[in-house]
Amino acid sequence: MVNPSKYPSKFDRVLSADEVAFILGKSKKTLWRLWRKQNAFPKPILIAGRCCGWRESTVNRFLETGEVA
Repeated sequence: MVNPSKYPSKFDRVLSADEVAFILGKSKKTLWRLWRKQNAFPKPILIAGRCCGWRESTVNRFLETGEVA
C-alpha cells in the first residue's frame, strides 16, 4: 500500500510547447518569440536533450499576473 503522506496531493506537470501554445491561444512560433526575442514569457526547463517544457504552475502564474518570473 502506498503512503499518501509521502506524495503531494497535486503534481506540477511539465507542459509541452503545444500545450502552452494552446492554453495561450498563440502559435508555437509566437510562444518561442515571446520567450526568446521579447523576454515576455518564462524560460522553459530542459527535460532531456533538445526537449523542454514549462511547469504548469509557472504558466498559471504568468496567466494570473502577466509577469515573467
